[in-house]
Amino acid sequence: MLYVHAFVDRNEAEFAQRQRMSQEGLKTLIDQGLQRMAGLQWRSGLHHDFIGGVRMKQKRAALYIRVSSGDQKTEAQEQALREYVHHRGWVLHKVYKDHGVSGSLGSRPALDELMKEAQQHSRPFDVVLVWKFDRFARSLKTLISALELFKALKIDFVSITESVDTSLPSGELVFQIFGAVAQFERSLIGERVRAGLRHAKQQGTVLGRRPLRVLTTEEVTQIRKDRRDKMTFRAIAEKYGVTVWTAHHLCAKRKKVEVSRL
Repeated sequence: MLYVHAFVDRNEAEFAQRQRMSQEGLKTLIDQGLQRMAGLQWRSGLHHDFIGGVRMKQKRAALYIRVSSGDQKTEAQEQALREYVHHRGWVLHKVYKDHGVSGSLGSRPALDELMKEAQQHSRPFDVVLVWKFDRFARSLKTLISALELFKALKIDFVSITESVDTSLPSGELVFQIFGAVAQFERSLIGERVRAGLRHAKQQGTVLGRRPLRVLTTEEVTQIRKDRRDKMTFRAIAEKYGVTVWTAHHLCAKRKKVEVSRL
């Protein structure tokens, strides 16, 4: 019996020792992992304002927050944005709030203030943060226009819920994709406009501003004769009650006809 008890006690002691070693080993691995993550954050500038061991200028962050109705709260958005700024090691410049303002409106007080300050010569901030894209702009066209302006001003843009950060390579890729989509949309709109103009011309619709008056064939012939007699286009326009461009256009068409007959 003593032998059995001694055997059991020895096994329990060995089990406790192995468990203690496993816990210590796991703690060591966790500590090493945390140190490795901290090193990556240090080198990439995710948590500190150091890159490659060189102290860089801390970025100044502007937060834009918007809610559509007056009974909605902005605290959740603001807290999430502030935490992101803290984790990136940035400095909070200012919080711009549009409370009870629809995103479909082209002009919003806080957003207008943000865009105005972004274009100042001193440029008080280096990055704009939003909780979600639709808080900043409802349409892709408006969003891309703002992003292109920020890029020209060397201001980064962050949407924390969509994980888009143009200060990082992945965020820059998303911005390029958005830009390509916007360019494609502009091309489609331009093609539709040109197709509509062609169709209108085929239907006999006169494009552009309506003429001041319709000239007869005799008047057109007389205008060209007056021009050959060295009368100025302005004098012709005043004489016949047309614009200077119309007088110039009629005489230019006559010259083209004469050249084509040679």
